[in-house]
Amino acid sequence: MKKILTVICALAIIATAVIAGFVMTGGDIGFLIKQGIQDKGSEVMGVPVTVENVDMPILTGIGKIENLIITNPQGEESDYTFKMGILNIEIDPETIKTEKVRIKKLIIDSPEISFEGDIKNNNIMQLQKNIQANKKDEKKKEKKVQLDYLKIQNGKLKLQFKGLKSKTITLADLELENIGSGGDTSISEMGQQIMRQFLKIITATLKKEMGGNIKKIKDKIKPPFKRPGPFGK
Repeated sequence: MKKILTVICALAIIATAVIAGFVMTGGDIGFLIKQGIQDKGSEVMGVPVTVENVDMPILTGIGKIENLIITNPQGEESDYTFKMGILNIEIDPETIKTEKVRIKKLIIDSPEISFEGDIKNNNIMQLQKNIQANKKDEKKKEKKVQLDYLKIQNGKLKLQFKGLKSKTITLADLELENIGSGGDTSISEMGQQIMRQFLKIITATLKKEMGGNIKKIKDKIKPPFKRPGPFGK
C-alpha cells in the first residue's frame, strides 16, 4: 500500500515549489512560477508537467494556480498520474520579505490521483524511479513559514489494477490549522506535515473502500498454490 501512496509526495514537491516561488520573489510573478513548475516539475518527474494558469499578484498576497497536471509515464491508459483543479493561496504581503512568511490560507481543490498496473509494476512506481534518478543534492537556506489554515477538498483516487474493474474513490477532506505557529518550520517541513496527514486519510479510505478486493489483488500477484499429491508431487 505504501507504493500506492508514494505519488502523493508529488503534491508535496509541487506545492512546496509553488509556495517557495511566491514568497521568495516579487512583483506579479505568475508567468515565472508557471514556467518554473513546468520546467522543474518535468525535469524531476521525468514526464511532462503542465499548468494552465498562475495568478500571483504580490500586492494583495492572494493567488491561485489552475489545472496542474502530472502526465502518466508512457504506455499507460490514463492521461495523468496526478492533477489538481485549483490551488488558492493567501499570504500576508507584509511578511513576504521577512524571515518568516505567514500564509493565511491554502486551499487545494479537486486533487485527483490515478493508479494503474499491479503492486509490483505501476505508473506510480515509475514516477518514483524517475524522481530518484533525477534527484539532485542541493542545500539551500529555506524561509520559515507559518500556515494558519489548510484545506484539501474534493479529492479522488482512481484505482486500475490489472485484471480488475476500475474503481474511483472519493477521499475525505483534510483541514489543518496553525502549522509552524509555535516554532521555526521550513517550507519543506510544512509540506511533509501536510502530506503525513493526507496519507493517513488515503490509507484509511483504501482500507475501508477496498475491503473485499484486497484478496483479489493479492491473488493477482501471487503464483497459484498447488497442493502436493500423496507422494509429494
